[in-house]
Amino acid sequence: MLIIHGLPFGYRWCAPELGKFAPMRGSFLPIHDRDYDHDLFETTDQMGYTGAMQKSTRPDPYLTASEAAAFIEHFGDAYAVVENPGHVYPPYALYPLPPARECLAGAPVALFMDMDGTTTTTEPLCLHALETTAGRITGVDPKKLDLDLAQLVGNSTTRHIEYLLTKCGDAVRPERILRGFIEAAAWTLEHAPEPARLREIRGACTSLGLNDLLSDTPFHELRAALAAGYSPSEAAIDAIANGFGSAVDLDLFANRVRAVVNIYYHRHHYVLGEVAQGRGDALTREILGDSGRRAIEPMPGAGEFIALTKGWLGADAGTLAEPLMAHLRDQCPDICREITNDPSDTLARLGRLFETQPVRVCIVTSATGYEADVALRESCRILSEEATNWPIPAHRRELIQQRFAAYPDCFDGMVTADDSCEIRLKPHPDLYAIALYEMGVMPEAFDRVAGFEDSESGVIAMRAAGMGICCAVPWPETRSHPFEAASHVAIGGLPEVMLRHKLFLPETLLWPD
Repeated sequence: MLIIHGLPFGYRWCAPELGKFAPMRGSFLPIHDRDYDHDLFETTDQMGYTGAMQKSTRPDPYLTASEAAAFIEHFGDAYAVVENPGHVYPPYALYPLPPARECLAGAPVALFMDMDGTTTTTEPLCLHALETTAGRITGVDPKKLDLDLAQLVGNSTTRHIEYLLTKCGDAVRPERILRGFIEAAAWTLEHAPEPARLREIRGACTSLGLNDLLSDTPFHELRAALAAGYSPSEAAIDAIANGFGSAVDLDLFANRVRAVVNIYYHRHHYVLGEVAQGRGDALTREILGDSGRRAIEPMPGAGEFIALTKGWLGADAGTLAEPLMAHLRDQCPDICREITNDPSDTLARLGRLFETQPVRVCIVTSATGYEADVALRESCRILSEEATNWPIPAHRRELIQQRFAAYPDCFDGMVTADDSCEIRLKPHPDLYAIALYEMGVMPEAFDRVAGFEDSESGVIAMRAAGMGICCAVPWPETRSHPFEAASHVAIGGLPEVMLRHKLFLPETLLWPD
């Protein structure tokens, strides 16, 4: 099977063998779970090449196309083809996918969680920033552009903007890109929450032919106005844009992408900054309406999942079964019928196991370090408040509240976009490969790790990094994603993972008798 991601912009293809493509759009396919075939990785062909777990013989550093095709046969029968950003060679990256697993080979050594849409509810903020950006570069109400942004969830910002520019087509106005970039550059240079944004602005100015912008007097006046808290006037921005218009190179698609990426970050980081400073109520109503939701919240079951796997609950985890079941009955009633064991007993058994064998938990996100810090800090603050009402003994509740309040205590590792590069984010496997390394998980233990993602690109990244259990936990906006690369799809999210799938532990660990 061949899984191709990004052809073109959200359309996907699946083929039993190279060269025979059949279009598939947004549908779930049957998922076949298999145990690892260790013999697969120990065979040697007539050319002397071994498979993925090579023991001695290594391939020549240069292969012909036929030799390369023969070599990769040993890595398995499923591959993911990931489309690179437009300015990257080669156009595609090919990744072998390990066999999917039904359950872990033993007690888990580490668990890996995406952030946006899996642990926290920050995806709507990203989609809002994309919509705002679309309006900025077109002058058109984004609701009239038919953007269908949900399919983008989980991809890098570069991929988001490539899609946005392509989708908006002729509605995009280069002069609006220039004005938007000038305002974004001025705001970022005064308010950038992380050094990488400053480097990116300077690099973008070089690419766009705007080297003199940073020393321009009217531009410095614009920065001063923003630093003092004033809203910039359109006339001031237009005057700067008119002075540099002839020097700017926006004919290249790659340059447009780079400029618009900074327009996106301007809006996204402004919103996050308001939330972080406790001033996000008005923006929340603008983005989410009068839903009663916060701009950033923990996903359902996230707090219970963390407290359970870290061993903080013990057998008292069983008392949290009913609230989790209530969520499933409300959101996914069909899932409840698939839960055959007593939910309270299941959680109590899991709690006892993890109390004696706590699991390392690592967050893996394409968000930047600043974005992750704001989202996780706010979500864990809310979890600390919500734990006040958990029906567990006081000594456990107080300890859990303290640990949520000091949110880094909740996680053993965190891998963000800052640890890689924009062009190597999900669906490329780099972030998960880094996370596995940082958690000290060697390939021979990959059958004892599990990962959780809400998007197609995230699932591909996990599987391509070597995880046999990669569970999709889609939220409503991503339930239409194709999840062929997932070993399991849990529509009920983390509550379903705990109550129905028992975190994919072997039954013998929970019911030894």
